[in-house]
Amino acid sequence: MVKNRIFKSMILAIAFLFGAFLLAPSANAEEMILEPGTAVLYGDYDQESTELTTVIVELNEHSIVEAKHLGITQSEENLEAKRLEVYEEISKFTDEVTIGRKYNYVFSGFSLEVPSNKLMSLRTIPGIKSIFPNRAYTTSDFDEANIVDDVNAEMIYSMPYVGAPEAWSMGYTGEGITVAVLDTGIDYLHPRLQHAFGDYLGYDFIDNDRDPMDEHYHGTHVAGTIAALGFGIAPDVELVAYRVLNEYGSGSTSGIVAAIEQGVIDGVDVMNLSLGSAVNNPDYATSIALDNAMAEGVIAVTSNGNNGRMHNGSGTVGSPGSSREAISVGATKVPMGDELEIIADFSSRGPVYSTWMIKPDVSAPGVGIISTYPGGYYYIASGTSMAAPHVAAAAALVLQAHPEYLTEDVKAALMNTADELIDPKTGEPYPHNAQGAGSIRIVDAIKADTLVTPGSHSFGKFVKESGKEVRGEHFQIKNLSDEAKSYTFDVEFEGDLDAIKLMTSNNTKVEANSTQDVHFNVQVDTSKLAPGYYEGLITVSDGQEVINVPTIIFIQEPDYARINLAGVVPYIDGQYLVYGYLPAGAEHTQIQIYSLNDEGTAITGYVGTPIRATDVPPGYYIEIWDGTVNGEPLPEGKYAVVIWATYEGVTSYALDVFSIY
Repeated sequence: MVKNRIFKSMILAIAFLFGAFLLAPSANAEEMILEPGTAVLYGDYDQESTELTTVIVELNEHSIVEAKHLGITQSEENLEAKRLEVYEEISKFTDEVTIGRKYNYVFSGFSLEVPSNKLMSLRTIPGIKSIFPNRAYTTSDFDEANIVDDVNAEMIYSMPYVGAPEAWSMGYTGEGITVAVLDTGIDYLHPRLQHAFGDYLGYDFIDNDRDPMDEHYHGTHVAGTIAALGFGIAPDVELVAYRVLNEYGSGSTSGIVAAIEQGVIDGVDVMNLSLGSAVNNPDYATSIALDNAMAEGVIAVTSNGNNGRMHNGSGTVGSPGSSREAISVGATKVPMGDELEIIADFSSRGPVYSTWMIKPDVSAPGVGIISTYPGGYYYIASGTSMAAPHVAAAAALVLQAHPEYLTEDVKAALMNTADELIDPKTGEPYPHNAQGAGSIRIVDAIKADTLVTPGSHSFGKFVKESGKEVRGEHFQIKNLSDEAKSYTFDVEFEGDLDAIKLMTSNNTKVEANSTQDVHFNVQVDTSKLAPGYYEGLITVSDGQEVINVPTIIFIQEPDYARINLAGVVPYIDGQYLVYGYLPAGAEHTQIQIYSLNDEGTAITGYVGTPIRATDVPPGYYIEIWDGTVNGEPLPEGKYAVVIWATYEGVTSYALDVFSIY
């Protein structure tokens, strides 16, 4: 049989070899066009299989949170009635159908177990808006770590670096703020974490009980960065544990959406999701749920992902880091001596596919982070998983200092005051899609008396081949001080300054404790610009405080990873499913097999290309493979499956490692 085994360091090491080792094809693409009135089916399924599969069904009805902010009446009773109507229609197609989890607040829908060959029929049922796969999510830690018996102050670098001790001296320790950790659970008996729990521990969405004890390590490590006695950034917050990842560090969409919804119901102030997938999509169920949680007043912080070494990092951010509203976090390495703080090379980059938003929003320490480990121990780990809780804890401190802040205010405070990072190799700032607004500085965020929202901006794609395109945009300036202020604006873009022009008033007066909308137009002459990605800064200044708002423009089709995911799993009758995720589809794909050495650490040879395809639609890409290459079955051993995808002249790859026994 084939066992799908992900060896993170091995996969990344092998990945470096493929840039020069392989070639890839090109052709022409077609986009999938759906008939009016049909639901969007995300993913690729075997339409002939009667095997049961779990999907997430989104209803046309607004969720309770969405309805509230639209001024529309919505209720659990109405949503339940709509679910029953849809379920009755589904039952006409098959009696092998079971509703699982139900969602009312941050997502309108339910999880559903149904035969794969009935999914296309679901698209025609009135009341269904979208159907999502029950996507697998994993922890966003990057490499193996070390267990230690105890910690001392000299071992803790990141907590003082982001400014926690100074915030404590100002009286901000997180008291009165509740932080939910959506992860593998938490060891709530750990001597440095016991203090952070009340009678309500949280919930276990894996075993469906009220004991969210960590059977892995990851959630306990994340929780320690937030609240551990002695080195947690916000040691006086109250923690709530939602166990959504199992003892192997993996979970699924259904449980994660349920936990996000539970956080809103429980009234938590901040939630941390140090987890992710390789799917770069802002409209997946987890991303939608986080957007609605933010709208309802819960500050959602999520890791950006650890695929930065793939496709030069571009477009490797994955859901839920691709959320429009949540705070997505990249990883940095804390400097030693005269070093500069640098972006970790594994940290995933934006942009988000389709919205072209800058991601991450901010960065924080995520390399060599020491924190709590189950059983009273401590652990040294790296990853954007480790960076996100720095920001969640920082958000708790900012919220304690400013309980009147909306979620977008907290996000803006962290982004507007972040420290721009310089790449020591070039002497230039890291790209916006690598660092976001920069590395967080807690005290500056607390002290800020001007907020600019949004904290970054993408103008999207400009595709006109000749002439000028003009678009209108706006942002808000919030003057939090007790005095009226006049703000000046400056805009700079790289490249030909005549080709990109931002037109707005030179200055704007904002009264004390007031908010002012600032409208402006961007004019782009694409004939003067080569296709690509152009960065700029919108600088807002009151003469003393300067806020830089990162902004980007894309000319023609942006550079992003054409494939985000690859894998191979056993199927039926000796066959295997080879799968990937294509954000925009592909003109041409190739599935190639390479043999590895016994340790699985190096390529020993090219085996063959068993599958080629053209005009592949966007979304999940699945091929059924009979396990042979050139008509011969693969012998026992370790292998790498590599999927190449080409779209609009750009080729990317993703790989996975598997073994045949």
